[in-house]
Amino acid sequence: MAVTDTRASNPAAGPALIINAGTLPGLLACWSEGVVRPASGRGSRPAADQPTSPIAWFPPDERPARTRRRAAVERQVELCSLSGFSERVVMRFEPPAHAGVHETIASGARDTAMLLSAAIEAASLGLSRVIWPIHAGAAKEISIDALADICDRALLIGQLVGLDVVRAAGDGNGSLRIETPYADLTDAQLMDLALDMDVPLSAAWWCMNEDARPCGQCAGCMRWREALVAVDPAGRLDIQVLATTPADMSPIGPLKQA
Repeated sequence: MAVTDTRASNPAAGPALIINAGTLPGLLACWSEGVVRPASGRGSRPAADQPTSPIAWFPPDERPARTRRRAAVERQVELCSLSGFSERVVMRFEPPAHAGVHETIASGARDTAMLLSAAIEAASLGLSRVIWPIHAGAAKEISIDALADICDRALLIGQLVGLDVVRAAGDGNGSLRIETPYADLTDAQLMDLALDMDVPLSAAWWCMNEDARPCGQCAGCMRWREALVAVDPAGRLDIQVLATTPADMSPIGPLKQA
C-alpha cells in the first residue's frame, strides 16, 4: 500500500494548531513548535489577525483520565509558550443506534470527525497548519497499513477543508495542511526523540486513572514504562518519578551524561 507523506512540515510556515490529548505525543509536538522551532529561527511572521505562537487543541474523546489529561494540556501550554488552547468542537461521530457499525469504520469516522473539527478550528483562527501527533508504532513495530491510513486521512481532510479556505481567502492564496511528523515512529522512538529534545516529560499524563499520581500498573503506565526501558535500560527514569518531578527540573540530564 502506498503511503502519502504528510510528515514533513514547511519550514517557512506560520504557527500551527496542535492536537493535544495531554499525552507524550502532544507534549512533544507542543515543545517542538513552541520552543524548538522559534529558537531555530524557522517559521514565517504570522499575520496581524493570527495567533503569534502555536495553539493547542484538546480533542473530544472517551479515553480514560480526561480531567488529568486536560490539566496536562494546560501545563504544556504554559511551558511551551503557546498562545492558549481550545476545546471547540464542530462535529462528533455517534454510531447510529438503528444499525450495527463495524468498529473499524466507527474508529475511522471518529478520527475523521476529530480532524475536521481541528482543521475548521485552525481555519477559523487564520492558521494554515494542523499538527496531528499520532504515530503508527504504538507497539514495537510500525504498522504499514496504519501509517498509510494516518497519512492518507490527514492529506484528504486537509485538502477537503482547504477547498473552502482557498475560497474564503479570495485571492487564491489560502491553504490548510494537516501534518503528521511522528507517524512513522514507535513508542520507544518517540520517547528517545523527547529525551534528545530535553522535553519536560513530567508535563505529560501517562496514566489511565484520575489519581494524584500515575499508578504505574495500568495499561497506559506500562506502555510508556516499556518505552522508557527501551531507551534507558539502566532504569534511571521511571513513569511515577517523572510525573512528580517539577516541570522546570528536567530529569533527562543524568541519563544523557551516563
